[in-house]
Amino acid sequence: MLAAINAVIVLGYFVLMSLLLDHGTHSAEPQVRRLKFASLGVAFMCFGIGRMGYVPPPHDPDQWIFVMGHFAILLFGTIYFWTGYRDTHAEDKAGTRRQEEAKINALVRLVAKRIEEERD
Repeated sequence: MLAAINAVIVLGYFVLMSLLLDHGTHSAEPQVRRLKFASLGVAFMCFGIGRMGYVPPPHDPDQWIFVMGHFAILLFGTIYFWTGYRDTHAEDKAGTRRQEEAKINALVRLVAKRIEEERD
């Protein structure tokens, strides 16, 4: 019975946090979306570490459920955090690439303009 209650609590947290993350994420700016992912990941990791403070007695047959719950929450938090970090890194690289392309395009336009001026 205790294992079932623990499983429902863990699933409830997963669903609640996923709904909180999903609310407004699709229309949010990329920075807000990344922040939500990273902060949710940190929250889940902290929650998982906090839950490790309670370990049922060794003779409890449901002890493995608690241990698996701790690791599931930590894994879920790590995935959320890594997703936010990875998206941040990818968008930073894309932004740098766009800036470099804009500089090159500006130089090409400047050279083309000077060539046109020299022809006239």
